[in-house]
Amino acid sequence: MGYKLAGKLAVALCTCGWALCVASVPLASLFPQPGLARGLVLAAAAVLLLGAVFLWLAFYRCPHCGRLLPLRRDSGPGLCHHCGEKLP
Repeated sequence: MGYKLAGKLAVALCTCGWALCVASVPLASLFPQPGLARGLVLAAAAVLLLGAVFLWLAFYRCPHCGRLLPLRRDSGPGLCHHCGEKLP
């Protein structure tokens, strides 16, 4: 998996995870046991967030030197901040 796809997937997983965290209270009120429902929704959110962290650590790396790319990249020339090579 390339670093671009990994970055996009990680952002999507983080967004879904945070949305589930925020929606856990209104969603829990729809079920007969709100505490259990909220716990399950929060557990699903934690799985999504951990998946995003795994994608970032495993695949969001420079294809040249293999070091982690920063989470927030400037819209500049697209260079690795470690080795200085141009990112594809």
